[in-house]
Amino acid sequence: MKVIISHDAAFAFVQKCEGEYKEAESRSHAPRYWAVLAGRQREDDIEVDEIFVASENLRDADPHLIAEYDGPRASQFGGVYKDLRRGYQADAADLVETWRRAQAQGLDVLGSVHMHADLHNLDRPDALSPVTTHQATPIDHELFRSSAWPLNMIVYLERRGDGLCWTMTAWVPSDPASQEACDYREAPVLMTIAAKAPAHMPAAAPTQGAHHGHAD
Repeated sequence: MKVIISHDAAFAFVQKCEGEYKEAESRSHAPRYWAVLAGRQREDDIEVDEIFVASENLRDADPHLIAEYDGPRASQFGGVYKDLRRGYQADAADLVETWRRAQAQGLDVLGSVHMHADLHNLDRPDALSPVTTHQATPIDHELFRSSAWPLNMIVYLERRGDGLCWTMTAWVPSDPASQEACDYREAPVLMTIAAKAPAHMPAAAPTQGAHHGHAD
């Protein structure tokens, strides 16, 4: 199973992540960004045509979610998840509206994409808390299994000198035919070439992109 993603959709999302990264860096807090993937699923590949940015995050507003992260999730996955900026929970009504927007364009909702960054490694309070990379963390895998979406993606940003680099990974069910919750494996990512390439690249672009994926 390969994942094909629109260059324009991917780069627009990365630019949002870049802004989130820089704001988080200036405020010394964890960055976060999440969106919904829409497109088409075929027998041998999944094509992402649009990325719909998610709206309100209930993670830091719902007392039940706050208690869940402070208690069971922090105990299982690390104390870093007590941070209100770690984790995302979308409002159900917003997801329904996103579903309608996708259907209006003839697209299916495929899953989610969220942001990882090297900034997440600055506040690890214990050894159980994950070192964040382009790879899915244990809590990511738990959420993948519980959502059972056919696709989840991660955009990882890392500062290298004065610039930012990024990479994108994709995660699909290890057994797509299973009716039960199953583990997810990494899948190759292909990005379409931009419809109209720029005449020239600036000497020092603020974000330098590199996308990759590897099958398990």
